[in-house]
Amino acid sequence: MIACDLKNEICGYSCTGYEGKAIWKELENTVKKIECESCREHAINQINFIHDMVNGGLGKPLYNESNFNKILNQANCIQSKISGEPS
Repeated sequence: MIACDLKNEICGYSCTGYEGKAIWKELENTVKKIECESCREHAINQINFIHDMVNGGLGKPLYNESNFNKILNQANCIQSKISGEPS
């Protein structure tokens, strides 16, 4: 368990004190096994994005802000294309 600083939580996230670093690493190691190079790269970037979503929601610094912004932009682009909105 880790100490929580509840005043830093934002956007619906809540600190539970759970230390999940080993599980995050296991997730990354799992997607590194994807045989398609392009798919593997996307998956690794997306896992890192998800981890940074949690970090940011808990008021922690982002591990990779440029990757976070890249994946967020890709997600917004995909959402606009599938909803028919102009990008």
